[in-house]
Amino acid sequence: RKATTITFDSVAIQNNNCTSQGLFNIPTVDTLNIYDSVFDTNTGGLFNIGTSGTINIQNATIRNNDANTQPSFMSISSCNEFAIANSTGDTNRGGAMEGGGIVYLESANIVSMISCQWSNDRVIVGAGVFLIGSLTSSLQLVDTIFSG
Repeated sequence: RKATTITFDSVAIQNNNCTSQGLFNIPTVDTLNIYDSVFDTNTGGLFNIGTSGTINIQNATIRNNDANTQPSFMSISSCNEFAIANSTGDTNRGGAMEGGGIVYLESANIVSMISCQWSNDRVIVGAGVFLIGSLTSSLQLVDTIFSG
């Protein structure tokens, strides 16, 4: 199987009403890169990802997204490395189910969050902004603020 890479660079994804499968339903991906992008005022969840190698998010703005039953930004079944840096989340609303935060990592090996700010986010059920079901190696939080 060939390695797969998906890259979102300088995109704006706004005002979408997504199904429970998310706006982007990606069963398998080796590398998902999101750079300099805005995700604003979407409902129903954006990314539904099965198995992934590396998810790399840099300079993303994630705001005003709302999910009734699933995570409002990204749901991931299995991920080797999840890294988010220099990003902000504001006034997102997570769903009414276990894992219904802004990002739900069912299983991850390495998670890092560097220079991020999360404010005024609300989750109906589950653990705040990020919910990690199983973490097998390391969690790194650096210069990151959760408020509101």
